Amino acid sequence: MEDARRVFHWADYLLFGISLAVGIVVGIVMAVKEKWHKQSSESYLMGNRQMNWFLVAMSVLASIMNARLFVAFTTEFYYSGFILIWLIVAYFVGGAFAAIIVIPKFFRLGVQITSGYEGGMRAVIWVDSIQIMIIGIGMLSLTIKGSIDAGGIVAVWEKYKDIGERSNWDDISAEPWDKYNVWNVAFLWGILMMGLDGADQVVLQRYLTVPDLRKSQRFEKRKSFLLATFRSILLGTAIGGLFLIQTAILGAVIFASVGGDEPMILKQITKPDQIMPYFLMKSLGDYHGIPGIVVASLFAASLSSLSSGQNALAAVCLEDIVRPLYKLKTGNQLSEKQTNLTSRILGSVSLNIQSFVIGPLLGLLLVGLFMPWIESWGAFVSLFVSIGWAVMMWGGAKSYSNKLRLDLGPMFLNNFTVAIRHTEPTAEPELWDVSYTWYAFLDICILTVVANIVSLIVHLVKKRSNKEYSIQKTFPAKEFQYTREDFLIAIGYSKHTKVEHQDDDEIKVDGNKKEEPAGVENPGYENSKL
Repeated sequence: MEDARRVFHWADYLLFGISLAVGIVVGIVMAVKEKWHKQSSESYLMGNRQMNWFLVAMSVLASIMNARLFVAFTTEFYYSGFILIWLIVAYFVGGAFAAIIVIPKFFRLGVQITSGYEGGMRAVIWVDSIQIMIIGIGMLSLTIKGSIDAGGIVAVWEKYKDIGERSNWDDISAEPWDKYNVWNVAFLWGILMMGLDGADQVVLQRYLTVPDLRKSQRFEKRKSFLLATFRSILLGTAIGGLFLIQTAILGAVIFASVGGDEPMILKQITKPDQIMPYFLMKSLGDYHGIPGIVVASLFAASLSSLSSGQNALAAVCLEDIVRPLYKLKTGNQLSEKQTNLTSRILGSVSLNIQSFVIGPLLGLLLVGLFMPWIESWGAFVSLFVSIGWAVMMWGGAKSYSNKLRLDLGPMFLNNFTVAIRHTEPTAEPELWDVSYTWYAFLDICILTVVANIVSLIVHLVKKRSNKEYSIQKTFPAKEFQYTREDFLIAIGYSKHTKVEHQDDDEIKVDGNKKEEPAGVENPGYENSKL
């Protein structure tokens, strides 16, 4: 009977298929609707900028968290303890960075340069929102059922705490080779969240689909747009925090239920990240249909994030690199068949490198925002050096694992428990013994140093060849620099610059001067213009 409970019932397979079919049906309905009404490219690319901010927040949450939150984080709470609850701080760090720094700057630059690459956002957002709600309901059911089976939430916490290290939420040690402590979870993970919230095109595009209330006479376009965007960011961050708390409780529930009979040691599972699906079938296997829905939601949400990231990175490479070079060499545009083939190849490659580039991309964004003297060569060289460093750190760390021990007493002696701290290297620490939470921060530091050194060399060479050359007059990234005006826009006040709605391809500044939106030099802009 125990083994039978750990496999899908026919009802699970049925609901698994139905749950996946919902996303397909939504996509078909939206596609037919848009084709029937012959909606504009803006409607297709940006959901006509009328997507509900609540749905946008849910979609962003589904894109960032999904399987990472409910499988990986549940596993981490099970193995590494309650210290990960400080990720709530990291969520708000990332959300604040996106709301105060990134969104206002992208809005002033001209949102088309990011939004013009992808399409079908209305269907994507609806499907993501449905999936994240189903996941939340399924995981809540699993938490409640597991808690009841373990004797209640108080009993769960007592078992979780009695092991010692599992209640390590107040570990304030600052050793860089500690896998988790308060500082690296709250703030170094905050840097990772800054990258996910502020340097990820998939997330930014979703934020840029909120309504700008063009027909309203009470608000300027920028204020209404930013207000809706900030609502999405705040709501997504808050709900992400609630989901994290639920995940922490679920990790404690799983530990209280199986901590004395560790499935890995008993060969009931073969990998640590199988602990949550294992417990799902163990706890809810008799409730036919529920496991199928939960697994389908996790599977579909993971596919959504993978496909969104794949399409985003592939489209950027296609628009900014492949198409311009192909046109320069042949004088012709890429055919539709060539475009699709190139996108598939680039998308496959992007999936393999995505985990290495979050830190370098965030560093590149920060350099552009706050260091306008950085030359293009400095940015180019530093990006590849930083990615190379990230790959080296990842490769070295593969040989070192840092998690709490699971050789607990109940497996060997009655009423006997051993609590062992095992978070530091047993030998002299080496470079790749550093916790992975430091990787993004180190990537940014290396990129910043290299970018400044290379840019200084470039400026000295230019100064030597041209005596009248002045770096102050030729800031390479001046247009992208984060200014006081951007901050005033972020907090909803600016008396210097008013951005009013004109046509989609022009912006009026200070009420009388028309300027082309920044980003029009992008080679793909003419093909993605709204």
